[in-house]
Amino acid sequence: MKSRFFTLAKTNTLANLVGEVLLNVAPFIWFYLLNKYQGSESVAEFAVLGSLYAFGKSFIEFGMNNEAIAEVAAGNKYVVMEVILARLFLTFILFLAFLGCSVFFDTRQYLFLSLLPLLVIPFSVDWVFKAQQKSYLNVIAAGCSFVLSFIPVIFLGVGVFQLLISKLIWMVIYALVIYVFFLRREQYGTYFKWPASLKHLLIVALDKIKACWSYAISSLVVTGSQNVPILLVAYWMNASDAGYFSFFIKLYGIFLIFKYVMMVSFLPKLARLFKEEKNSAIAELLRGTALGFLAVFCLLILLYYFKDLGFAFLGFDLSEFNYLTPFVMVLMMAAMVSWLYIYLPSLLILQHRRNNFLLAVSIGMFTSSGVLALFNYVGMLNLLNSAIAIVLSEVAVLIYLIYVLRLELFQWKYRYD
Repeated sequence: MKSRFFTLAKTNTLANLVGEVLLNVAPFIWFYLLNKYQGSESVAEFAVLGSLYAFGKSFIEFGMNNEAIAEVAAGNKYVVMEVILARLFLTFILFLAFLGCSVFFDTRQYLFLSLLPLLVIPFSVDWVFKAQQKSYLNVIAAGCSFVLSFIPVIFLGVGVFQLLISKLIWMVIYALVIYVFFLRREQYGTYFKWPASLKHLLIVALDKIKACWSYAISSLVVTGSQNVPILLVAYWMNASDAGYFSFFIKLYGIFLIFKYVMMVSFLPKLARLFKEEKNSAIAELLRGTALGFLAVFCLLILLYYFKDLGFAFLGFDLSEFNYLTPFVMVLMMAAMVSWLYIYLPSLLILQHRRNNFLLAVSIGMFTSSGVLALFNYVGMLNLLNSAIAIVLSEVAVLIYLIYVLRLELFQWKYRYD
């Protein structure tokens, strides 16, 4: 029985990782197609719309997934109805806000089309299958939506409008397949009932929102750390440079997904060592970080020597190659700094320090935003300096996490000496 449980857990973890890869590969392919056929200006426009969508998605989800997964795993089936109703209420509020703010946007049609996929977020109950260790169903849904999302590109060509249609199809198909899987599970049919009145619906929704507001703040901060720099660069820099920045930041995001995969795969071993001997856990953490940093360093050196082939593969010509090389090299430095703290978030997770993790993410977001604002204020904001802002944000996060690790080591020393 125990062996079967761990097999399910490993399979579920692998399925979660495959699902995350599928859900993040499609957007980068869209950026690649836009950059190759439409130019960096279209990339910048699509990136801004994508960032606004990300904030909307984070607001609707309201950080409920982790708590809901725990409740479903504990046997509370009613939480499914509560989460769906709360997210429907938040979706209504968001689109009311959109109607009020749309007057400030010149391309209201594109903005509205980019936000339409948010309507299906309440019914995307993939977190239920994560709680049941059946994430392979999410992978099936992600695979179906990934393939079908390219239909508009095949028949209509490449453009911001076509890719917004692709994104709409992608999210609708994903949510629809997930919800069909959900409805086919008979044990949930008797637990999902619509409230008898609008008043009851509001009570259920508001109770759930009140219970999750702290998680919502964490979710919005994490979303901001990834998207605020894109919005600031798009607002302060010319459209061409903003497009280059957005393209390579999305590529940098894929590297961060790889980091997440490595952290999750290392977490079970680190957790076991924490139970047995904390000093051994720290030694293993440092050894894994050093080996990983060496591997990333060698990979980046390899990419540097073959950078001309890499730029050509990504659709850039020779003039762009010369212009983008310094920017990409500095961004590679950010990747190396980022790798130095790849496993330190695992320490915060194991020590149940969610506030420290939130503070680390906030430090990164405010550092990058502040440096970008400073460069813009003194008239020095350009593509190269925008990459320097990303490096400094990674350095700030690294310094804070090392400080937290130092405090942990002192506590263990006084506790066990």
